[in-house]
Amino acid sequence: MEMEIVTSHDPNKMSSNATFLNYRLVRFKRPKFKIRFQNNGEGPARTIRLETDIPNMFDKTTIQVEDMYPKCKICPKQVVKYSCLDTTFTETQAIFTFKNIYLPGSEQKNVKDYDSTKGFVKYSLKFGKDFHKIKTKSRTAIIFDKNDPIITNYSTTRFLPGVSVGVKTGYNAFSDLKNSTSYFIGATISPYKSYKWYWQAELLNSFHRYESESSVTEGLTDSPTGEQQFERITTNNSYKIIDWEFPVLARYNINNYPGIGAGLQGMVSLSEKRTEQILIENFENINTQPGALILANDSSEETSDSFSNFRSGFLVEATAGFARIGPSVGARYVFSFKEQFNYLQLYALWKF
Repeated sequence: MEMEIVTSHDPNKMSSNATFLNYRLVRFKRPKFKIRFQNNGEGPARTIRLETDIPNMFDKTTIQVEDMYPKCKICPKQVVKYSCLDTTFTETQAIFTFKNIYLPGSEQKNVKDYDSTKGFVKYSLKFGKDFHKIKTKSRTAIIFDKNDPIITNYSTTRFLPGVSVGVKTGYNAFSDLKNSTSYFIGATISPYKSYKWYWQAELLNSFHRYESESSVTEGLTDSPTGEQQFERITTNNSYKIIDWEFPVLARYNINNYPGIGAGLQGMVSLSEKRTEQILIENFENINTQPGALILANDSSEETSDSFSNFRSGFLVEATAGFARIGPSVGARYVFSFKEQFNYLQLYALWKF
């Protein structure tokens, strides 16, 4: 049978100075925990047993008792008759046992000092060698002599999100565009060394060149002398574009190395230069078919624009390498909501 105490001023409680931690700085720190208890019985307690949960991220073997009340010595290996505090372990718990003590009860006759019925154990410990950035919680079962356990509140440990900035570079392959080359460099921002699910935002600066498919129109036209000629007009457009891409995605680390992600992306052309080349060819007209070339005229015109051609799309990706911090490589496919602008992105990323 367990009796859980839920009153707002419960003297039987557990607390910690590790409620919020900076993950970058905790590896060599020793978080401290304190278990408070009070004997509310009608008689003194001789043995008090504190069965305390130890989350997996901590190394139980590094536990060190910092302070205690009632004041007593640490129990030696052999059995003794004086007051002492013993520490033993199970797979998931540390058990602190006050032996041969005298802690009066708050309902005991002639007890006037209410604080004399209270006690505590304060301990510290180190993190394990390989621990993840996850929330933990622990509580204590307090057993006075042979009475039913009193269960404390949960003491939680959380990590602040932190910020991880990454540098990203790679190549965009547009399979539906003619003679396309696109390289990019940019930055990413995400929570520092997230465990499983996390968000990531990016700002990428890409340099893109491609050509449109040639446009050819043919027909008959009158020459200056009034004779009909066969005319062919060939139009080619080439583009030089500086794009800004701003993806926002949810990512999931499968373990320390591979990861996957999906999200949405916007893209806008910061600078766009279009060169239009027009070739006009005039041929002799032979039964409405081109004969010998009479004249060819080639011209070009350049236009420019800025902050234009907004596109958006859906993306999926997979990465391999150091998923949480450090170098990795990845492949991303962007399904553009605009025709011809689907592309495969291959990249390298280093998170700091």
